[in-house]
Amino acid sequence: MTVAKLVIRIVFFTFVEQSPSYKDGFDKLEKILNEELEIDGNSNGEIKIWFVVNCNDKSYGFQIINSIDPKMEKSIIDFLSKKQNWVSGKQSGKAVDCSYSLRLKVRKGKLKL
Repeated sequence: MTVAKLVIRIVFFTFVEQSPSYKDGFDKLEKILNEELEIDGNSNGEIKIWFVVNCNDKSYGFQIINSIDPKMEKSIIDFLSKKQNWVSGKQSGKAVDCSYSLRLKVRKGKLKL
């Protein structure tokens, strides 16, 4: 009997020469987040979200690193996972899978990148 063993390795970069970015720019992302999401006007603090942008410009694996309001963070992650407008990071001129963290400051119910 032959036993085949399949090994899958998921590799992504933590540091790259060119970091991932939002296609329309981070100012546009900030504007869209504030227009699309309803955030409690009393909310203040900082949210840090970690995720991967792959070499095909898709994002996945969203995790909250710094939390202030789980309901708000869920809506932000739902929004970001649907908005696949990312540009992958580059290493030696080649698009690569790369981790990225996004820091959102919340002041009086408004998000600031």
